[in-house]
Amino acid sequence: MAAAATGACDFSKPSAATGKEATTFSHEVTYHASCEAVYRALTDTYDLSRMMRAPATSDTKVGGEFSWMGGAISGKYTVLEKDSKIGMVWRMRDWADQVYSTVTIALEADGHGVCKLSLKQDGIPVTDKFGNGGTDRATKNGWKERILVVGLSKIIGFALREEDDE
Repeated sequence: MAAAATGACDFSKPSAATGKEATTFSHEVTYHASCEAVYRALTDTYDLSRMMRAPATSDTKVGGEFSWMGGAISGKYTVLEKDSKIGMVWRMRDWADQVYSTVTIALEADGHGVCKLSLKQDGIPVTDKFGNGGTDRATKNGWKERILVVGLSKIIGFALREEDDE
């Protein structure tokens, strides 16, 4: 079956959306939880499925692939530093074939049971493979509403503070 037909991406030949075709998103959230709990929630198959209320897979090793929300989001881990950093090549199924973004998630403990998560996503396409706009807004809203605030709160506890770099 062709990669485009399944929504899969050949990560050996990806290309990022660039220039006017791409945006960047940064967001910070502080949780009353350990960085270990936050890291696990973002990489563990069971926690990801619970958080997103949809099937997820996660081969938690550098080069390992993941699939979230029943395949609507997929990618490959590029950096995994236990309890402190996650790097990903990340894409949504409706993005143009072979277009991906890069996601970096940094976790910082304050020593008092609080973890600050800093997310940066580069190369988010403005339009999908069908020419529909708003892909960048949908991506940002998905992170904020479905993953970083509501989703993680179900797994680790409520967010204490949230900040945008927009």
